[in-house]
Amino acid sequence: MSEHLPNQPGQRLARGICRAFASLGWETLLEYVPTRGLRVDVIALGPKGEIAIVECKSGIEDFRADQKWQGYLPWCDRFYWAVEAVFRWMFCRMEQG
Repeated sequence: MSEHLPNQPGQRLARGICRAFASLGWETLLEYVPTRGLRVDVIALGPKGEIAIVECKSGIEDFRADQKWQGYLPWCDRFYWAVEAVFRWMFCRMEQG
């Protein structure tokens, strides 16, 4: 792997998420701090002004340890989890209104 590419799973996910958003005409920022005590992995601004937040999780333990994600909801119109392909989706099912 190139020394210029991120080597941590979460960093690779965030980089891929940014590329995906860019292909849809969105602008992104990494590790944005909307307020003290919160840091989102990726925040994106859509062409119509919509805001999306994406939290990148490298595994089940990382997902379960995240206790702050609900604090991100007031800061966005859309919230997403980004996980590696091997992540077991049955652990990510959540009900959101």
